[in-house]
Parts: sequence; structure tokens; C-alpha cells
Amino acid sequence: IQSIVRKNITLLKDKKYEHEATLNLISLGEDAVPALIETVKNPSEKASQRLAVIDILGDIKDENATDCLLKHVKDSNVKIRRASAKALGRIGDRKAVEGLKEVLADFDAETRYLAVRSLQQIKDPSLGGTFMKLADDADVRIRVLAISGLGDIKETGSVEKLSRFTEDYNDDVRLNLAIALG
Repeated sequence: IQSIVRKNITLLKDKKYEHEATLNLISLGEDAVPALIETVKNPSEKASQRLAVIDILGDIKDENATDCLLKHVKDSNVKIRRASAKALGRIGDRKAVEGLKEVLADFDAETRYLAVRSLQQIKDPSLGGTFMKLADDADVRIRVLAISGLGDIKETGSVEKLSRFTEDYNDDVRLNLAIALG
């Protein structure tokens, strides 16, 4: 199986076979994860190759990829940081929560957004305080996710604070507030 995995990882570099190789690797599932992780860790691999592999790890949703992806949410390449943050949410492993919370300080707004979205997807009940703080973020997309996150984890202590968002200028904020409050 590992030879098949390696061959498909190599085929990711060829636009003609990239889609088929991606589907093959996803269908191999957890058997492909160790080789995919090695590809992400390999600094000599092109960023485009690493990005494709990170997306595949997110599609496979194997928690064995969590530690590798947590290291790469701090990568010097912003695209690698973004893809890693996004993949962690798709995996949904609660052990990614603390690492994703650190990403909330990233200078790149899109990376921050993807980290918040991943936290919302993970739905860890311990995130109530984090979502409460994020509900005041200047970025409306982050406010929307924070409010949705509070609704997802059924944070009962947030009703009073969230009620002030009934007058928010943004329709999405008000809509997600209504959904969160039930």
C-alpha cells in the first residue's frame, strides 16, 4: 500500500493526474496518513505540494495528523498556516483547541478567521470564554463565527451578553444570533 501512496503523492505534482491522485489518497484513508505527514514535514517539498497534502489530510479526517498540522499553523508561509488551520477544523480533534487559540493572534486576518472557523467546527464546550471574547472582534466574519460557536456549544451564560447584538449593523450577525439563541 505504501508504494501506492508514494506514487499518488508524486502524481499530485502533475496537473494531469492531480485530481485522480487526490481521490486515490483520500480513499486510502488512514493508510496514507504517515506518508502524507512526512510530505508536509519535508521542507524541500514545494509549498504547492505541501498545500495539496494538507488539504488531503483534512479530507481524510484522521486525528493522527493533528500534531503535524498544529506545528504548521505557525509556518512562515501564510498559505501553509491557513491550510493547516482549515484542515484542523475538518479533522475536529479537540486536542487542536489550544494550538488554534494561539493562532488567534496571527497577523493575517484570513488565518485568524480559519482558526476561529475550525474552533467553531470542533465544538468544544471549553470554548465559551474564547467565543465570548471573539464576539467583540472588529472582523464581522469572526463575530458571526463566535456567535454561532456559542450556539453550537449551548453556552447558557452568553445569552445576556449576546442580546446586545440584536442591534448589530450586520444582517449576518443578527441572523446567527437568532439561530444561536434558538
